[in-house]
Amino acid sequence: LDPAHRTRPLELIQERAAKVGLETRYYTPAIHVASFALPRYIERLLG
Repeated sequence: LDPAHRTRPLELIQERAAKVGLETRYYTPAIHVASFALPRYIERLLG
């Protein structure tokens, strides 16, 4: 996985979703951003 995917700003994801008219019952740009959140101990292990 490209580590840069974990740092995409929410606004960018929102713009992209709006551009393609993405609407789902569950997925949102905020869910996308949150899916890359890791516990601190995992971040430390990954360096």
